[in-house]
Amino acid sequence: MNYKSFLDISLAVLPSPWPRLLQPLASVGFVLCFFLIVLVSFAPASAGDLEQSTGLDDKVAHFLAYAAVMGCGMWAVGTAESRLRVFLALVLFSAVIELGQPLFAEGREGSLADMLANTLGLIFGVGLGVWLLAGLRWVLGVQDGR
Repeated sequence: MNYKSFLDISLAVLPSPWPRLLQPLASVGFVLCFFLIVLVSFAPASAGDLEQSTGLDDKVAHFLAYAAVMGCGMWAVGTAESRLRVFLALVLFSAVIELGQPLFAEGREGSLADMLANTLGLIFGVGLGVWLLAGLRWVLGVQDGR
């Protein structure tokens, strides 16, 4: 199985009005998740400890944030190539965030472990997007995946 067959899910196979409703919602979710990641990543460390306020381990929070942004990204764009570009752009974005934190965020430092958690979250987000669309197709009774 190549990446195209795995990533080539399409909202267009769903009966109307689902594609018209889901793609804009996914786009909004993608933008919100993206800006939330930027905001939290560059907030000064003294602004509050995310782990303490949410009860989530730092790496789990990284994983979930990037899984959410990629899951939304899977539905926000339409082709396998676009999804691959979003994935690669988010991997690069993760690296830039981690490299930029010590330079632009007071009391923050970048971490290879955070980049790994981010990347694993992105991979999970891809799988989640595919799995959710397959489940939605099953619930709606769509037989043909193409």
